[in-house]
Amino acid sequence: MMRRLSSVLAALTIVSFAQTAAADGRATLSALLDELPGEFDSLAHKQEDEAKGLPEELVHGWVNRSFTPIYAPEIGTHVIVATVRYNGADGMFDRGEFQVWTLTPNENGTVTMTPQGFRDIDAFLPISRDAAALSRLRPDDLKPGEGAAGCPIIWQLEDGVLQGATDPATCVNMSSTMGIPLGWEWSYTLKDGTLWLNYAGYNEDGEIVNGRADQLPWRLDRVM
Repeated sequence: MMRRLSSVLAALTIVSFAQTAAADGRATLSALLDELPGEFDSLAHKQEDEAKGLPEELVHGWVNRSFTPIYAPEIGTHVIVATVRYNGADGMFDRGEFQVWTLTPNENGTVTMTPQGFRDIDAFLPISRDAAALSRLRPDDLKPGEGAAGCPIIWQLEDGVLQGATDPATCVNMSSTMGIPLGWEWSYTLKDGTLWLNYAGYNEDGEIVNGRADQLPWRLDRVM
């Protein structure tokens, strides 16, 4: 009888551990580390919009985004450097979205991706996609996230799809282009090498003053 009771308790312990592991953010973190690193580009989406004959103002722009994992234990256990360029991988560099992201799993199954900016962008811009060179990063090289992309992204994994978003209730940062505080709402959807991304900046009246009026997301396909 005691042996059977012990077996039941052991089984319950295993089930409890499995449920805890599934409930915390480790599965989401693992999926993010598998799916996010690399280079994504929206050229195909832009060309499809043009082929449909959409007015120029409705054609999604050409955006190239890269996510480079780096080894920087002084900054965090899981660290990714993000870049944004316009009109291709060698196009205009977006200094405001050159960021260092730390990924932290949460007990509720989500992952918080917290951005930091570079104090001296020009010092790191030449190595912006060089994981080995970026490993020299130290906490003093960074500053808190700011601007449109300065808020944490909360990621969750549902049915094999990674979805990330800001909290529009708390994400209020100064717009570097408009010089006024805006409430920022970002959304990411990532699956099978495709990244759907959208953002909006809302003024105090709840109007979209930064971002597409139709709020149709960009589609960026993995190119590397």
